[in-house]
Amino acid sequence: MALLYSTAARGIALPSMARIPGSEFVMGANDIGVPERNVRVSDYALGTKPITVADYKTYREDEPRRLAMIATDRTTGRTHILARGRNADNMDGVAVHTDIHNTDLIYHSKPVEVMPAGDWLDDLNEAFRRNDHPVVRVSYLDALAYIEWLNRQTPDARMQAGLSAFRLVTEAEWEHAAKGAGRNLHYATATGWLEAGLAHFSSDTTAVVRSKPALVIEDGKTLVFDEGDQQYKWIEAARLYDMTGNVWEWVQDWHGEVSLQVSDNPTGPTNGNYRVLRGGSWVDNDERDLRSAYRHSSYPDFRSVKEGFRLAGALQD
Repeated sequence: MALLYSTAARGIALPSMARIPGSEFVMGANDIGVPERNVRVSDYALGTKPITVADYKTYREDEPRRLAMIATDRTTGRTHILARGRNADNMDGVAVHTDIHNTDLIYHSKPVEVMPAGDWLDDLNEAFRRNDHPVVRVSYLDALAYIEWLNRQTPDARMQAGLSAFRLVTEAEWEHAAKGAGRNLHYATATGWLEAGLAHFSSDTTAVVRSKPALVIEDGKTLVFDEGDQQYKWIEAARLYDMTGNVWEWVQDWHGEVSLQVSDNPTGPTNGNYRVLRGGSWVDNDERDLRSAYRHSSYPDFRSVKEGFRLAGALQD
């Protein structure tokens, strides 16, 4: 299984995805203060690029939501989008997407904004607003709302492609892919090293996605949609773009103390104040910040011109 190329559901193109073969790898890097430990991840699907301005515009034009109820699972720490509505007054009685009697869920007391009002990029220069640049000024909660919307639009296409649902990538999956799926790359670039021609950093704005060479995982797979045959077809190798630089990418995990135990498919702490971001951004010039193992964090509702996100996909059994 692997990369999804532009087929459409209700006129909405599926984001391109790559299937990454799971393996054991060394997560962390002692030389930058992130303790090393052995981690195993199972096969997973990962977006080949960050979500773009064009992707996010389609969502904003289609989805009237401005506010949503948020709940956090006590066991896993995952955050759920539970309801949709334009304002706080009409939230009562809106159908929820999770069992409201689930005692494992911690409900936030008020609806929270998950989509910035108006044109959220109006006051930025033209580069940030270009359709082929990664979307910025999206919070962790905005990313979850986008994913919830995308899953509602694409059930048939996802089933055909072998994906049960889109989601945010776990921190372990992100680092596994960034290190070349077991190759322990210092940087998630075509060569594993940091050069201006290989990643977008230390700049004035974001850059066109896929404008730098891909990190290629040879034993991964790419799924393309043949418009002539109207079928998905497999092609060899997975190609990942913009894992280093361009925008920091939200991942699923809460930020917290690193566990040194060998772990299978870790999902991080069950609670916290900050969510993890990975990969560095267009403005960063510290080589440490751009390392595959470096951890950054921010509040889940925080929006910045340096932060975007990349999808992951849960594979069908």
